[in-house]
Amino acid sequence: MVAAGDDDPLLNIVQFKGTGNARVQRDVWWAARQWLHMHDLPQVEQGRRDWGTAPLDRATWLSIWRPYWWGASRNGCRLRRRAALGML
Repeated sequence: MVAAGDDDPLLNIVQFKGTGNARVQRDVWWAARQWLHMHDLPQVEQGRRDWGTAPLDRATWLSIWRPYWWGASRNGCRLRRRAALGML
């Protein structure tokens, strides 16, 4: 999880878990921090939005979540069937 702390105005990695919520090795944390710090963190908008004001892009949302849904469902069969029928 990436978040800003109370006294830290910049984003930082505050939680990082592996498969099955296992602890992540130190070198993986280091690689993730290096990746995060390659971004222009002061320019990242962190403020909360009022409910219903976030711009949503259905195609992007589906491309991000579809692999999770397929993996989380029983072999992904039900979701693959819905996708094939154009329901996702």
